[in-house]
Amino acid sequence: MRRVIRCLPLFFAAAGRCSPVSAQSDPFGVMDTVAIVASVEPIPETNQSRVRFDLWVYSDERLAASVVGFRWDNPAVQMDSAIASPLIQDSYDVLFFYEGDSLAHTNLNLRFLFAGLAFYSPGVLPDASGRRLWASYYFTAGWTGGPQVVFDTLTFSAGSEYVFIEYDTNEDLSPFWPGPAVVPLPLPDLAVWPAEVGVTASPGCPIPVTGAFAVCAPHGPLTCTMTKRRSWLKLHPYPEDTPFAVDSACTITVWIVPRYLAPGFYYDTITVSSSQAANSPEEVVVQLEMLDKSSDCCYLRGDADLSGDVAIGDVTMLVGCLFLGGPCGCCPSHCDIDGNGQVNALDVTGLIQYMFRHGRPPAPCD
Repeated sequence: MRRVIRCLPLFFAAAGRCSPVSAQSDPFGVMDTVAIVASVEPIPETNQSRVRFDLWVYSDERLAASVVGFRWDNPAVQMDSAIASPLIQDSYDVLFFYEGDSLAHTNLNLRFLFAGLAFYSPGVLPDASGRRLWASYYFTAGWTGGPQVVFDTLTFSAGSEYVFIEYDTNEDLSPFWPGPAVVPLPLPDLAVWPAEVGVTASPGCPIPVTGAFAVCAPHGPLTCTMTKRRSWLKLHPYPEDTPFAVDSACTITVWIVPRYLAPGFYYDTITVSSSQAANSPEEVVVQLEMLDKSSDCCYLRGDADLSGDVAIGDVTMLVGCLFLGGPCGCCPSHCDIDGNGQVNALDVTGLIQYMFRHGRPPAPCD
């Protein structure tokens, strides 16, 4: 049995090192090098990514044992498996990839290793032509777990100490480590639509008029906030600067309070932000047209709630106005469906007939 057995505590116990090792030293010609090559593959159907960590090593001497400890910094990234390359499977008799030889322990502490030992195998034969693949580690990352993961070396036990052992002399060497690997992770998109919301109102209107837009996180839940600038614009159900969770979709209602605004056009921009989204922030432009009330603002009969179109909300407003003591809107002519100068039950009937029974459309505005 080879003399390398004296270093078995490196693998199995928290014993002292076999001999002192100076950082990044190599008495055997060109310094050996350990490097990471990482790749990321998005998996949209599961809102995850597959991260692959490949361990590449340059070694121009024969190796009887190799140990490198690693750590990563993002708990949303979890290891699934690890496998040695065919070169390493043929070179070492004993291999370790996980802390405590436990995948669960590895993911709990965010630490892993590569450890290989030759008893009867030939060890890793030298090759000065370039780096060779030694092992691959596979991870799964959630799309809302952060923008990146960093991999670096770490000695977390005697069995993870950074050392290679030359086969013939049994001497220690420390390969060159180029530094941490920063791996960007895909982030989910934040979807906001439409990009513009138009609302029409009348000066002195006692009730708010509304528009709406949707916020959606198609690839996983996000935490969002919204900001705006104008006092006449309110947001519902989430006020300005209030964090809210978005999963598949969330409808945001734009409330306009136009009581003290003069006729004309007004604009504001709603900014929707999420630190978890790749395309944050997204913006929605709100355009408010304040009508001249002196003209009775007849632009679209049937649009009782001034939403910009004729919909079920207009029927609700008309019924509330005539029979339940509710508001009748800011533009009486919009409630005068038949255009006869009066608002009564015939207008409710006419609007229902038009919307649901293909009846006569509302009279045009003069």
